[in-house]
Amino acid sequence: MRSVIISEVDNALVKILWIEECKGGIYLGYYGKAKKIHQSYHVDGNVHLKVGSEYLKLYKTLPLKDVKSFISLGSNGITLDSDYSFVFSNYQRIKNADAIIYINPEVIKRKKILNVDAYILHKNAEGDCFIRAQEKSLWRSDDGQGFELINANFFKLEKFPDHILGVFLYGGIMTKGE
Repeated sequence: MRSVIISEVDNALVKILWIEECKGGIYLGYYGKAKKIHQSYHVDGNVHLKVGSEYLKLYKTLPLKDVKSFISLGSNGITLDSDYSFVFSNYQRIKNADAIIYINPEVIKRKKILNVDAYILHKNAEGDCFIRAQEKSLWRSDDGQGFELINANFFKLEKFPDHILGVFLYGGIMTKGE
């Protein structure tokens, strides 16, 4: 399984994020100059961040086979302003993508802030994971900042048939002093 998230920046389609299933686990990474950066959840439960050829072990959690509910693959905030062009590439085509997710930047309340949360779920845990995603939408900081759930996607994993991948997209919001 390979999925890609695209949006628009300065009236041009851009590729922002990719998600891929491989026999070693699940990977999430960027495009553009940041294309050498990705986070991975390995079959044995190790979570890494790879920058170029260097692996940084972040932590160890449950081996994939032991995930009976859902577990976070990671959460990444992406601003879609042109100043952050290191995380995107111009859209031409997407090789071998099973799904292309388009996010209209007008939907993102705080003008071009996107947060991506990814979860590995055991089959039939979608409801519990979705409730968690909705709860994040309800949280607000003291100054009114928070996130609004704008898109939820569940992907069948071919190499790990007892599990699925959930990807939740949030737009940043301000409720005070906008």
